[in-house]
Amino acid sequence: TQRLTAKIEEALVGAGAKVALNPHAVSNRVLTETLRQYAQSVPGADRVDIAVEYGDGSTAASLPLRALAFSQGPLPDWPVLKFTLLSVRHVEMDHLVDGAWFRNLRISRKGTPHGLIDADAFAISSAQLARIRARCPTIIEMYQTGFQPAVMGFYRAVIHALLDHPGSVCVVPKYFVGEGFDKGAAWLTT
Repeated sequence: TQRLTAKIEEALVGAGAKVALNPHAVSNRVLTETLRQYAQSVPGADRVDIAVEYGDGSTAASLPLRALAFSQGPLPDWPVLKFTLLSVRHVEMDHLVDGAWFRNLRISRKGTPHGLIDADAFAISSAQLARIRARCPTIIEMYQTGFQPAVMGFYRAVIHALLDHPGSVCVVPKYFVGEGFDKGAAWLTT
């Protein structure tokens, strides 16, 4: 947590300086909640796009920080779709979800640079969020697994969807804890 936060703070202080975020070895929950914390806009502060570089040396598209005005109110009365982030990872969750966001076979490719996997996750997520948005505003409960390139690509797509179409989708992360799931902070703009 401290390394991730320190890198983000370094990028925010030295806006424009070459600082890259490396999500390798950051837990699923810490990564998601920290990204949300820093995606929140700050009055009087400009948006900063931080570079993403994985431990394998590959890079991904930059991540917008200080970009979104999150709603602090209750969740809206929208339809809810429940997804596991990756298929076939935790089949015991199948009864809880409506489907898998990513096919594990497509995303978890051994030997593929993580930056490329992140880019695929972003492209798939952007397309799926557009399809969901076209139907109606929706709450997505995301039962997450901890594959960092998938998490980064998904939340980069969420940030861009909320920037381009505020109030169109709400993502509620769900984290496995012991026998059940904890709810993370909602990604919702107005």
